[in-house]
Amino acid sequence: MLGENFPHRFFYIFLMSLLAFGLSTGEILMSIPSIGLAINWLVEAKFKAKWERIKSLRYSPLAFLLVYVVHIFWLLFTNDVNNGVKDLVLKLPLLCFPLVLGSIPILSKKEWWTIVFAFIAGVIVSTLAGYYVYFLKDITDYREISVFISHIRLSILIGMSILLILLALFHFESKQKYWLLIPLILFAYFIRILESGTGYICLAMAIFVFLVYQAYIFKKKIYFISLLVFTLISFAGGTLWVYFAYESVVEVKDSADINNLEQTTAIGGKYIHHLESNLLENGYYVWLYVCPEEVDSAWQQRSVFKMDSLDMKGQPMYGTIYRYLTSKGLRKDYLGVMALKDEDIKAIEKGNVSAMPRKYGITARIKEIIYEVISFRENIDPNNRSIIQRMYYLDAGYQVFKSNILLGVTKGDEMETYYKFYEDNKSRLRKEYQLRAHNQLLSFFVCFGLIGGIIILFGIFYPIFTLKKHFLSYVILLFLFIGCITDDILDTQAGVTLFSFFYCWAFFQTKSSFYHKSITS
Repeated sequence: MLGENFPHRFFYIFLMSLLAFGLSTGEILMSIPSIGLAINWLVEAKFKAKWERIKSLRYSPLAFLLVYVVHIFWLLFTNDVNNGVKDLVLKLPLLCFPLVLGSIPILSKKEWWTIVFAFIAGVIVSTLAGYYVYFLKDITDYREISVFISHIRLSILIGMSILLILLALFHFESKQKYWLLIPLILFAYFIRILESGTGYICLAMAIFVFLVYQAYIFKKKIYFISLLVFTLISFAGGTLWVYFAYESVVEVKDSADINNLEQTTAIGGKYIHHLESNLLENGYYVWLYVCPEEVDSAWQQRSVFKMDSLDMKGQPMYGTIYRYLTSKGLRKDYLGVMALKDEDIKAIEKGNVSAMPRKYGITARIKEIIYEVISFRENIDPNNRSIIQRMYYLDAGYQVFKSNILLGVTKGDEMETYYKFYEDNKSRLRKEYQLRAHNQLLSFFVCFGLIGGIIILFGIFYPIFTLKKHFLSYVILLFLFIGCITDDILDTQAGVTLFSFFYCWAFFQTKSSFYHKSITS
């Protein structure tokens, strides 16, 4: 297997396996193997053979290099060269992986699956660390259980791992494959407790793609009919699921008579009633029977947290107090706060907005998204509300792009331009939440305008349309593009390494036969 290329071939496999393991376990195990791959590539030489390999791929690795070339060239237009250079250093994987993986001899099936299992092992370590935090630590945010990398990127990696494990379970001959059921169960349950919308999408996509692949492999009409029926039932069931979740969020339990509301509290304070608001918490109207002065007075007696401060989740304390009181059917006044138990006070300080038992799973996440969308429509404070913030980010990115449509703002000046936009438009987002577009495709056009953005998209899509690959290679890219839609995936070391490595691995180092039958060939 290694032959005359030893030891360079050995180092390629070892470093790629270490890198695959490190994609979910931290930056050190990503950066060191990346540097090692580049050094090994240079020391090995054989550049004529490498050039022939690139030519055999119809120059696709060079096309992908355009992504990095645009970053270099646009440095000429930036006002902040230091930030631009830092970004170039961060994006070095976009230079390294196309050259290395696009020019060395293709992996054997056994080598390919060695890297896959190293990748799965890293995801296992990352999820076990998350389970440790979840069960043994006192956390205030579900994202804290993604210990080493962003919860969005971890969700993508788990989805990819589930698909690869399903392929191994159904297409390997070894009896040892059944050990893979353990990480499969661990991953599926971890998605549930992580409560990432991206995670649920990736899980559903992994299962759906696997079923499509199975139907394709067996090539029997009954499988395709069964898949179609399953898809239709799943779509209908999902639609009903969302509908009933929405109905539960907007269901009114409040017995207050809108036409006959009391105007003063039991101790003489004046109530505020926002009749135009339909925002509910556990079926009760949040903005009825609100007396801020009395709540503030009572809260000072119950907690060291100030009412105009933030709770432990970074949410406005007054909003958490109001929602929590509402969830218990209490009025937002002095007596309402004083009726709370000590454990209620601690729960509010931790950022719990409801006295109802915390629920997990996809239904809970759907309800949370629905609530945030309703809150956005009612112009509620957007800070620390992921869905609402993303709407602000997308709007900011689009407006910045429109103002710099041809050449963009460059990477060096990107964040300064965003900050100026938020300031000029008197954004309600606090400084720490004033971020970029959180959509990689939009961010390309923000930074490099129409000209640079089109060149980058050409570099990314040229190999996709030029190289004929197994459809599962395209599915791996689909997982990556989900990350591009929900995040600026190329603006962190973990994200740019993940994207560039898996992109080049799926298109320059993968054969159709790698996805099925035994791994011994």
